[in-house]
Amino acid sequence: MYRNSISQIFVIYYLFLKDFITALADRKLGYYSASLSFYTILSIIPLVIVIFSLSDLIPMLQDISTIIKNSLISHFLPSNSKFFMTQVDLFLSSSNNKIGILGFVYIMIASTIFFRNYDSIVNEIFETPKRDFIRAIEVYWILFIAVTFLVPLSFYITILIQDLIDANLDTHTVRIFYFLPYIIMWTLFFIAYKVSVNKHVSTQAAFISSFVSSGIWHIGKTVLLTYLLHNPTYWNIYGSLTMLLLIMFWLYISWAIFLRGLKLCAVLDQYRDQTTQLAQL
Repeated sequence: MYRNSISQIFVIYYLFLKDFITALADRKLGYYSASLSFYTILSIIPLVIVIFSLSDLIPMLQDISTIIKNSLISHFLPSNSKFFMTQVDLFLSSSNNKIGILGFVYIMIASTIFFRNYDSIVNEIFETPKRDFIRAIEVYWILFIAVTFLVPLSFYITILIQDLIDANLDTHTVRIFYFLPYIIMWTLFFIAYKVSVNKHVSTQAAFISSFVSSGIWHIGKTVLLTYLLHNPTYWNIYGSLTMLLLIMFWLYISWAIFLRGLKLCAVLDQYRDQTTQLAQL
């Protein structure tokens, strides 16, 4: 009896590896990534407006908002940083003053379309039904608040640490805090994997899959930034369109990593249920 249980466990783990490798090569995940990237582009500008509007309302966050804008533009567009900074400030001030009722309606429509598409995809990956409208709104606000605060915080800490290193203040404390941006993104991935699906997802499955996918995302971000800073080819070929193309490319890569991590979470959750049932026999 004991030997049969051990052999069944090995069979389950073999099937798990086989299913996970098959899942990584699933062509649907590429289509899902492209779809979410498209809807993200439609909703990312309203999201940016909301984030910087909130920072303007809270005095403590105004300096953080300015640091993030200045640092991002100076890193990605060093030759025209002042011009682009002026344009961004004009855009945000114009948006805040003239957004009006129609602007808020557009923000709500774009956000709703994005989230309904996201909800459909994540539940299809887990093969679960869509949630009802009220429950969907609750989950949407949880994810919206998490993204609104955790993503800017991650950027801010990354930029702050880099500035300290550039100023030759690379102490042991700074090196410890170097991992904070990764931990923040790991937390964001964990929350998304835990609450997005219309079923109970085991904490262990969400913990492991979010750790793996956020690590890959963090490595990918570092590789992309290093490549852009040391290889001006894109800027020479595409000129002023470079930033837009890179944002679109990174959005697709980010969603591809996120969805494959979600697929890993689904496979882990499925096989955890199977091993639990086996242990009860």
